[in-house]
Amino acid sequence: MLAMTRLPLRALAAACVLCAALLAAWRRLLFEGLVPLDGNVLCVTFPNWRLARGLWLEGFLPLWNPLRSLGTPHLADPITSALYPPQWLLSGLPDFAAFLRTWVVFHTLLAGFFWAALARRWYGRPGSGLLAPEGAAAALVGTLNAFFMVRVVFPHNFAAAAWVPVILYAQEAGSAAALGAAFALQWFAGYPSFSLITGLACLALALLRGREGLRLFLRAGIIGAGLAAVQLIPFVELLARSSRGVVLDPAYAAQFSLPAWLLLKSLLLPQWYLLSPRMEGDPAMGCFYVGTAAAALAALGAWKGGAREKLLAWTAAACLLISLGSHLPGYRSLFFLHLFRFPSNWLLWASAALALLAAAGVAKIRRPGLAWSLAALIAVDLLVFAQAPKSAWGKPEFLTDVPALARQARLLPPGARVLHAEPLMRLWGRGTLETEEDYLLMRDFLAPSYGMAFGLAEAGNYQTLRLASAQRFRERLSAPDAPEELKDWAGIGLVVDVEAGASKVERGRMRIELRKTAKPRLFAAGEEAQVEVLDCRPGRASARVSSPDSQTLVFAEARYPGWRASVDGKAVPLGEWQGVFMSAEVPAGSHEALFEYRPASFRLGLLVSVLTLAGLLVHAASVVAARRAGRG
Repeated sequence: MLAMTRLPLRALAAACVLCAALLAAWRRLLFEGLVPLDGNVLCVTFPNWRLARGLWLEGFLPLWNPLRSLGTPHLADPITSALYPPQWLLSGLPDFAAFLRTWVVFHTLLAGFFWAALARRWYGRPGSGLLAPEGAAAALVGTLNAFFMVRVVFPHNFAAAAWVPVILYAQEAGSAAALGAAFALQWFAGYPSFSLITGLACLALALLRGREGLRLFLRAGIIGAGLAAVQLIPFVELLARSSRGVVLDPAYAAQFSLPAWLLLKSLLLPQWYLLSPRMEGDPAMGCFYVGTAAAALAALGAWKGGAREKLLAWTAAACLLISLGSHLPGYRSLFFLHLFRFPSNWLLWASAALALLAAAGVAKIRRPGLAWSLAALIAVDLLVFAQAPKSAWGKPEFLTDVPALARQARLLPPGARVLHAEPLMRLWGRGTLETEEDYLLMRDFLAPSYGMAFGLAEAGNYQTLRLASAQRFRERLSAPDAPEELKDWAGIGLVVDVEAGASKVERGRMRIELRKTAKPRLFAAGEEAQVEVLDCRPGRASARVSSPDSQTLVFAEARYPGWRASVDGKAVPLGEWQGVFMSAEVPAGSHEALFEYRPASFRLGLLVSVLTLAGLLVHAASVVAARRAGRG
């Protein structure tokens, strides 16, 4: 009876310690009311969140985004997390800080639980529960390592990484349905690179387990692809029409390669950051550590362990090596690695392997008291490092307060776009945020995509999947001899630029131009026509055109498969104007024209996903019925 009482109390104490570690690691976010404020949050995370929340709360199916890059598919771009269930559920939260807090806690607990469950399955001591010291070690290293934590500035990265232990556990348990569902949820979370790397790792594990392992992987892959088809098929369509391409240019693919000295410091002396926080590149992409204690225990686990631990050690070493990128001789000739823009993405599996090896090392300690002490040492080591900020933190009001320039832009005609001139884009793209003024400049002058958070449309930004047609038009706009009418046709009402010859972004050298000649979103190419805009919202626009002659009605959003045009309710051919915009021919007289986005790729994907889900439910029901019949 005494032993039975001690075990729950010990488990309860361990759970309290782990929760305390979570709270301490995220004290700025959970207790101080702060949010990360780096350039990634300004240009990606905050505007994406506000747009997604607005679309869901207003009842729009988020298929098309008219605010970004002359119009672009929204749901098809995984970075939006548009179909990720937690994104829907958290849309009702009142502000960005509440969203981010809930997002971080949920995904940290999800990852921590399955890291502990997997460690218990592999290394659990006889009679131990889920919260054994080896499980605690895996959960701590898996959720408090820097690679995972710094991805808070990219919630879609953070969520995709959190599904890794769920996927590993499902594969270990041999459940094709659970593994397929986990694959799909990781995809919906919004970071294809992590999904691809995870799929490759799971394929390697399947091959090691022979025919049965491969059969499980293939069944799960089919289920996962079927469930995710509602976004996967539109994504393939978008990728084929984007300026990115599947295989990247070697120089572009090697961005955020990590120097060997930085990796060595991260592995052998992780607390260096407290003394010298400056690092090469973007900390959100290159920051990595597991802690000295965890690294030592991982080495013990690899040394004392069997074939599985040796494989984990080789996996960690290989991923660390690949993360060197351009610093690794011959990297540019490894074309299969050019699917990824960031070699540092491979640290995802380095941190996963080290988390499991640390658990293996703790499991080799037979004395429970000592094992728990080592798990506590891991926690202390990781928490000390976590206290040093890896990015700027500030009050949410920094993001949510409407900048003066955004208020000024709202006075422009409906649909007017913001254009960030190419010299400014280059300076922001290669610069670093070091002082408070750097952050204020990005906010006050509406850094690319940030204006989208306030309902402002843009002609271009740093989006990875830019439509090739929109990119070509953007290049025409940036040409030194570009005619002003290009800006008029694109509806450019506000131009943000810097003085010629500026070497950095400075407030005194910024230039703002308000343009009154910008065309509205719907306009006639001819002179003698009246166009009355009747409706203009995401994925739909209509206007009444009155003219004594036939007219070309231009809808100044990027032409893309799935858009249809009709005049007085009758379908007409959808034209392309100036190589990018949509158009329709309207006969003389007064007529109502409609442009509507109804992509076949989405309908096909939805059908496949629904059929896959129905098949899983039918299979589950038949299994339950068979079990009940067997009991009877």
